Amino acid sequence: MSQQQGDTVRLTKRERQIAELIARGLSNKQIASTLKIATVTAKTHVRNIMEKMQCHSRQVCAVTLVHESYRAKDD
Repeated sequence: MSQQQGDTVRLTKRERQIAELIARGLSNKQIASTLKIATVTAKTHVRNIMEKMQCHSRQVCAVTLVHESYRAKDD
């Protein structure tokens, strides 16, 4: 996952789990249910991930995460 200048974005283990679920298209409620956390907690994690990745929307984050996932497999 890269920022504009190519710096690596540091996500916590939980944020990486949630990022994977964002990339799969899950809603905050679905993420919360999957991880057995409160919806507000999932929403907070999503917001933090979006800030760290400098994404203006959840969809942009999802596309970036999928792209970075494929790029990592090619390395």
